[in-house]
Amino acid sequence: GGCVSASQAGFRLGLVLASSMAFVGITTDRQIMAWGRAQMGGMVPPSIASYVRESVDKVDYMVSTQGAIALLVNDNSSVLCWGSASHGGNCSNLFADLQPAEKVTSMVSSEAAFAILTSLGRVLAWGAADKGGSMSDGVQAQLLSGAVQLVSSRKAFAVLKDDESVVAWGDDNTGGDSSRVSALLSSDVVFLLSGEAGFLAIKRDGQVVGWGDEASISQPGYQLPSVPPECVPIMS
Repeated sequence: GGCVSASQAGFRLGLVLASSMAFVGITTDRQIMAWGRAQMGGMVPPSIASYVRESVDKVDYMVSTQGAIALLVNDNSSVLCWGSASHGGNCSNLFADLQPAEKVTSMVSSEAAFAILTSLGRVLAWGAADKGGSMSDGVQAQLLSGAVQLVSSRKAFAVLKDDESVVAWGDDNTGGDSSRVSALLSSDVVFLLSGEAGFLAIKRDGQVVGWGDEASISQPGYQLPSVPPECVPIMS
């Protein structure tokens, strides 16, 4: 991350985020400051800095990969990103993919890719292909609509759909391949949980289904992370 320059010192920061080799801060008067390795997010492109300063009313959310930064701005209507393209730092094609009235409802990251869930139930991803930044045609077809929850591991993503099925993609060893438990994930899933190297699905009957790195989700003493009360299914 290096050091803050003299010109950057003394500002009041409202949000601060880090990639693996850089930091970025949003000041209370909507200026972006970044420091660290330039190609890993430590230098904000002038066009983005100017856009945020002049056209952004609110920075809603910030997410990072190991080498890029992404901002969700203007009431979840636009995504801005910079840094290493191989880590998700180029999202220029995203604007062509989003429809005018489409809002981003969730944005998550793996170590080198980003994914967003939109108000139309679509999921879009970009960044390193082997870490979730690219989907197969089959996965992409399933995520054109109906997505309700999006989560990420270190190198993969998973989505819960409104028909209570699950779709996953990315690195096979960290949750991108759910074929071993596909029958269990085809229906009755009500909530997803993510870990560094895998995912857990909570089913309507209380059953827990895990996939990814088995050492991280099935070792002795493993405890299920707490599920928000509003997400626990009511048994009838």
